[in-house]
Amino acid sequence: MTPAGALDAGAFPSGPASDGPSSDAQDIAAASALAASAASAAIIALTGTLGTWALDYVAAARGGAIAAVAAYTPSAALRVFERGELRVSTVLVLCALAVAGLAIASVGLQQGRPASRRAAGVAATAGVAAIVCAFAASVRASRDVSEDRRNSFPRADEAALRAIDKPLRVVVYLAAEDPRLTDLERGVLAKLRRVMRRVEVVYAAKGRSGLFERPNEHYGEVYYELGDRRTMLRSTTEPIVLETLYELAGRPPPAPGADVSYPGYPLKARPTSAPIVFFVVWPLAVIAAWWLITRPKLSRLRSFGQ
Repeated sequence: MTPAGALDAGAFPSGPASDGPSSDAQDIAAASALAASAASAAIIALTGTLGTWALDYVAAARGGAIAAVAAYTPSAALRVFERGELRVSTVLVLCALAVAGLAIASVGLQQGRPASRRAAGVAATAGVAAIVCAFAASVRASRDVSEDRRNSFPRADEAALRAIDKPLRVVVYLAAEDPRLTDLERGVLAKLRRVMRRVEVVYAAKGRSGLFERPNEHYGEVYYELGDRRTMLRSTTEPIVLETLYELAGRPPPAPGADVSYPGYPLKARPTSAPIVFFVVWPLAVIAAWWLITRPKLSRLRSFGQ
């Protein structure tokens, strides 16, 4: 789903036979209602899909408000769910966009109403949807439903971080294509957003790859500001970052909890018959199949020679 674009009176078909241009819509249902034909609706839906991909691409390099909006595109939401994290804000925003798309479709299907009224109805629906999405995006509740708690710190660290009431500001000088940024985002920043009350992340790198950054542009550095205290790290590993945050907060690290490491699903069976299957049974089966396939041909060749 993509946000509804600018609409004008000429964007709506005046009747079933109209061939006028159609506007950008939020989903396929809205596109089908606003377009003059099935081909136009397909083009609108494809444009919306490509628009979300372009938004993800731009957000990866610039961050800021664009990255905040791109976090609710279908591909970004799917990545969150694939990691086993259930974010209430993502669910609410996607539901709001789905309802808004159906509402726009219902307005567009009212062919008896003037185009100006339909345009006003679509604009009002888009405005209400934007307000609802803004409020839904501010909801911070989430749950880690993965088996190995990959989206969470150890429980003792989570309790200690929740007790810190000062706002945390992180300035990251890493490019979008730098693998260290991926490690930092998944291993530290995403977890901090889940447990701390106020976390602000600023992506200060200008390029996408970091290959052309100048030495005086602090590339590779990550600054952590907690209240009036500030420090710099180059490491993106979880233990070092947590130790740094405790030092900034003036708190001792918590005692290690009784968390049990994720055991996974180890295969304890021993393939005792594997050598016999691969080195005896399988070669004999191949030879037998070859003999059965070539036997009729050999018989025909012999009969032809006689």
